[in-house]
Amino acid sequence: MSPATAHALRLTGLALLGLLAALTQVSLIARLDWPGAGQPQLAALVVLAVALRSGPRAGGVAGFGVGLLLDLLPPADHPAGQWAFVLCLLGALVGFLATDVAESALLGIAVGGVAAALAPLLFTLLGQLLGDPRAGVLHALATLPSVALSTLLLALVVLPLSRRRRPQPIPAEMPLARVPLGVR
Repeated sequence: MSPATAHALRLTGLALLGLLAALTQVSLIARLDWPGAGQPQLAALVVLAVALRSGPRAGGVAGFGVGLLLDLLPPADHPAGQWAFVLCLLGALVGFLATDVAESALLGIAVGGVAAALAPLLFTLLGQLLGDPRAGVLHALATLPSVALSTLLLALVVLPLSRRRRPQPIPAEMPLARVPLGVR
């Protein structure tokens, strides 16, 4: 398999994984009753798994894509782009830390789990900055412990599945436009 084909397959797999995570977050996780007031952040964990594995650029792009899906999928009742901004920022920041936490599986799980648990709080803070009257920072702070606990437990399953010894960045010199799709 040529490097271009492997690159195209990897991008396709990451896109499908992000779509599946966003759909699961909105259709299944958001509808279940979780102990405590919060819910685990599967979509954020998937974005951060990509960031830990592939670096800041891939984490930012994955965060933007998954966040935009969360912004547009029903029952979204917030300004479009709010989740995209938060997950893009978290994906890029965790991607920058990827080389520092590559040697320790537990440190990677801790960084990814804590960053994913902070996603709803950052989302609420951004809502406050945008003037959303429904964005309650006190409520977000009150739900933070239950969100953190459930997300860290989920991180114990999700993040080791994506772990590699060293982060594998997506090469910049291989844009998607030059990838052969098998049609000649």
